[in-house]
Amino acid sequence: MSQAPRPNRETVVDNALMREIRQAEIDVSGKYEALTDAQTDFDVASLKYAALRDILEGRWKKSAYLIDVEWPDRVGPPEGRWKFIHKRLGQAVVEVLEESPEREFELSTILEDLNRGGAQPTNRSQGLSLRAVNAVVMKSNRIHKTKGGKYRANTTLTFA
Repeated sequence: MSQAPRPNRETVVDNALMREIRQAEIDVSGKYEALTDAQTDFDVASLKYAALRDILEGRWKKSAYLIDVEWPDRVGPPEGRWKFIHKRLGQAVVEVLEESPEREFELSTILEDLNRGGAQPTNRSQGLSLRAVNAVVMKSNRIHKTKGGKYRANTTLTFA
C-alpha cells in the first residue's frame, strides 16, 4: 500500500491562510451588514428628531435651545448634540450667531459650534469646512462682519 505524499510546509500554511481569509471575508460581510443596518437606524432616528425639533421651533418661532425657554419638569433643554442635524447650513450658521447675540465669532468658532451641534455637509463623505461657513456668512443678510473681522447676527433669533 502506498501512502499519499505529505504536503510540504508551504502548502499547509497556504491552505490555512486560505481558510482564514475565507472566514475573514464572511466576518467582514456580516459587519458590513450590521453597519448598514445601524446607519439606517441612525438616519430614521435623526430624521424623527429633526422633524420634532422643526415642529417645536415652528410653534415657538424660536430655537428650542435658547436659555429662556422653560422646559417641563425644570430639566432644561436637551444637550443640543444634534440640534443642527438635517438643517440647512445657512440656517444653522445664523442660529449659532443668534443664540449668542452679544458675542462676536471667528469662522473657526462658528465651525466648532456647528460640529458640536451635529451639523452635516450635504456630502457626508466630506466634513464641514471653513470655506462652506465663509460662503454662508458672505451671502447672508442676517450676518454682518465686524471691524475686527469677526461675525455677529444682525437680528434676534426668529423663525419663519
